[in-house]
Amino acid sequence: MIKEPTGYTIFCDDIRQEISNKLTLVGCYGSEVVFRNEAPTVLPAFAAMVTIIAPCDMKLISIELIAEFFDGSTLLELSRIKASPADKEAKVAPDGEPARGKSVSIPIQWSPLRFMGNGYLRISCSLNGGEPFRVGKIPFLFPESEGKN
Repeated sequence: MIKEPTGYTIFCDDIRQEISNKLTLVGCYGSEVVFRNEAPTVLPAFAAMVTIIAPCDMKLISIELIAEFFDGSTLLELSRIKASPADKEAKVAPDGEPARGKSVSIPIQWSPLRFMGNGYLRISCSLNGGEPFRVGKIPFLFPESEGKN
């Protein structure tokens, strides 16, 4: 049984809604995004599939995702995404067992996304106006330029 809300994020190039109501995640990243070219650069699209897992007895009234883009330690952009959990909730349980929690998955997309140098994206979640908790973070890394020390 899940006692505290938690979550995770899958970062990718794109999220597509299929005709059969399935979502397709395209170009999923591992633990970091590594660019081959030097900064600055632009990604035509970038996406995140955020999954929040909450205790079964927690009433989900509101979900707010906070996406923070950092260039080094400087906050460049702050996005707040509000989602309604009513039509997205699903129970989390192995077959034949009582539910351990409930989950909500929320796709987020940015297009285009400009990078000035090394940095990272951090995503946090606030449930029902409560204290935010981190659900994902991914660094963006560029090659070192020759001649720089």
